[in-house]
Amino acid sequence: MLGQQGLSQLEEQAVRRALSNKLRSQLSKETYKRIVSKGSEIAKGDNIDKVEELVQKFGGKAKDWIKKRGFDDLGQEYHWYENQGVKVGLKLAGELDPF
Repeated sequence: MLGQQGLSQLEEQAVRRALSNKLRSQLSKETYKRIVSKGSEIAKGDNIDKVEELVQKFGGKAKDWIKKRGFDDLGQEYHWYENQGVKVGLKLAGELDPF
């Protein structure tokens, strides 16, 4: 099945992962640490829309997944998911999840 831009689902996932990796590589290590260390909870467990997808792709139990947000020094908002300290899917708020 082709996505909105004529990409297959696998191609679309690869593009999203690449964008997430690019974003993280563009952030300094200190900025990344500041963003995630001051993160606050947005949703948890079954209140996360994509919790089943997170469990399927990354493992763990649905009840242990947390969606978080944090801000950089310029006030840009970032979102990511955590399960027992493991962070996945860092992205700017409003962008598609990178997985």
